[in-house]
Amino acid sequence: MIKPDKTIIALVGNPNTGKSTLFNRITGTRSAVGNIAGITIEACSAPGIISGSENWEFVDLPGIYNLHAQTEDGRVTEDALINPGGKWNPNVILLIADKSTLQGQVFLALQIRELEIPCILLLNRMNYETVDPQLCGILEKGLGIPVREIQALKDDPADWVNMLSPLLHQPTVCSILRKVPESIEESLKILNAVMPYGTLGYLCHLARMNHAPSWLNEEEKRAWEKARSQSTVSPAGLQLEEAGQRMSIVRDLLSQAGKPVKESEIRQRDALKRRQKIDSVLTHPIWGNLIAAILFFGMFQAIYSWATYPMDLIDGAFTSIISTISETLPAAWYTSLLVDGLLSGLSGILIFVPQIAILFAFTAFLEHSGYMARLGYLSDRFFRRLGLTGRSSVSLVGGLACAVPAIMAARTISDKRARLVTILVTPMMTCSARLPVYAFLIAFAVPDEIIFGWFNLQGIFLYTLYLIGTLSALILAFIIHKAIPNPQVQNEAAEEWPAYRIPSLKAVLGQSYRQASIFLRAA
Repeated sequence: MIKPDKTIIALVGNPNTGKSTLFNRITGTRSAVGNIAGITIEACSAPGIISGSENWEFVDLPGIYNLHAQTEDGRVTEDALINPGGKWNPNVILLIADKSTLQGQVFLALQIRELEIPCILLLNRMNYETVDPQLCGILEKGLGIPVREIQALKDDPADWVNMLSPLLHQPTVCSILRKVPESIEESLKILNAVMPYGTLGYLCHLARMNHAPSWLNEEEKRAWEKARSQSTVSPAGLQLEEAGQRMSIVRDLLSQAGKPVKESEIRQRDALKRRQKIDSVLTHPIWGNLIAAILFFGMFQAIYSWATYPMDLIDGAFTSIISTISETLPAAWYTSLLVDGLLSGLSGILIFVPQIAILFAFTAFLEHSGYMARLGYLSDRFFRRLGLTGRSSVSLVGGLACAVPAIMAARTISDKRARLVTILVTPMMTCSARLPVYAFLIAFAVPDEIIFGWFNLQGIFLYTLYLIGTLSALILAFIIHKAIPNPQVQNEAAEEWPAYRIPSLKAVLGQSYRQASIFLRAA
């Protein structure tokens, strides 16, 4: 529950721009982060822990490209920013932007700025670009809001607090004035008569929505429906018209930045060419699928090969402890309870932690490297035949860890039918809770030996069991797809692929540690 005297600061921006990283560092929390869109799927709040930020309540919102949300997680952000009486309606917005790709993010800044909520634009140097005061000055003048540069992974959070403190209540007046489009003038008059409290930006947003928002009362809904019926342009047409106007402003604004933006665009084009060469292999219909199969086969080989030594250490340590206690304590009921009950049970759980940690470290590595987004594209065409989409792969792979957050991740799927099918089949994936059972049965029934000079036989059997679970999920998806009528055409998969990055060892190990800790607490 947020205290009334707290200043609510919303972290907003495109997906994968470092919002959750900044949130974690300034609040001391451990929200999931990754190099893929859709990691944050609901609003997370926590107070600041840095000196001077104790009265600030930070809210990490799902990433969006614009305020007209198409997915469930995007609507969480839309509701938080637009709904005047919403739980997360902020006092201040921190708009986090990837400095290397500014065009789409300045577009979002224009939309948010017109809501007339105090806003600060933070340019995150994700690729370690140099500080550029000229760019900040041009954007600050053009947008009419404070603009600062940060490096979310490296900066001292105390510096952010010192920087933000004098800016939070700084008056902001946008220097970009737009004419209200003729297509919504009449709609605005109708809405303003019933909602005089609404700002121009708020009313313009309502006029372009394709459905009445849930927070409107009955009178306001009737006014919205009347405004909608009198409009000669569809909501999609109004949104396209808005996009064209805003992009014209964005281009003019960035052209004023001149050399810094041009140099950044050149670097981006060079990087894009390199990425396209890699993508042509990783997303190839044949080679891409072969590489994906090899990667996951290697993961299950590693689960046995790399986990053997730490598992032997844990087993040896508990054997020694149990032996010492058995020899030291008298033969009594409490000795049996301690040795045969508590310690043996604890040993049976802890011995599987190395395998689970390796599983999570591997998936974290793929996620932070940027490969997971390509995997979604690679599977999209095949998945659509089963009633799923490429985005379903995020939930299905997440189901290898735990079905609950994996099902929640399905909120990023815009197609309702595909989202439902994904939710229904995700529990069929082999989650981490089954891994100890599989490992025990395989150790009992399959000899620990190397075949063909390279491959661990137990690892092959584990890979087969996971493959059976995955195939079961896909078969069930196909059955549901054929059983449920599909009157609507599915939306095409369209999302921005993240840049390839060398995963941070700290981030990978941290995510593996958090997931292994969750397993231990649940056990």
